Amino acid sequence: MSLQFIGFVGSVTLVDNGGQQSVMQFDMVSATYGTAQASMALIVTALKALTNSKVPGYTVHAKFAEDNFILPGEVAQNENKASLTVSLAGGNKKANIKIPAPVIGMFAGTEGGAANRVNTLYAPLLTYINYFTLAGNKAYVSDGERVDILLSGKRIHAKSGLG
Repeated sequence: MSLQFIGFVGSVTLVDNGGQQSVMQFDMVSATYGTAQASMALIVTALKALTNSKVPGYTVHAKFAEDNFILPGEVAQNENKASLTVSLAGGNKKANIKIPAPVIGMFAGTEGGAANRVNTLYAPLLTYINYFTLAGNKAYVSDGERVDILLSGKRIHAKSGLG
C-alpha cells in the first residue's frame, strides 16, 4: 500500500457581500502542473462571468490516493482528538493544533489522567511539530505563522452527529 499520484485538483474561493465563502473544487484533466494551472485560470475567468461573488483566489495542487485503501480498525475515531497548544514564533501568541484519532503512544500513559495528557516529548509528535517551525520550514500553522515550541496537549472529544 502506498500513496500514488492520481492527478491535479483546482479549487476556487468565492466571497459574497456578507463575507461568506464558498469553495468550488474540480478534478483537473491535465497531465502536467503547467496545463492544470492554465486550465484552472480559464475556468476561473469563465466562472467570474457567471457569478456576482468575488474571487479572492484559487489553487491548483497535486492529488494523491492510497492504491489499496482499507478502513482502519475500531480504535480510529476522528471525534477523539489530541488538542495541542503551541507558542508561536515572534511573540506571546499561542495556537491550537488538533490531531484526529491520536495513537495511544502520544499520551503520557494508557490509563487514568496520564491517558488524557499528551507526552510533549513523544518523538513522532516532535517531528510533526517541527515541520511548522522556522527550522523545519515545511508549512505554516495559521495566517503565515510558525510554531516556536510545543507547550502542552490533552485528549478531547469533538461533537459528532454520527454516533
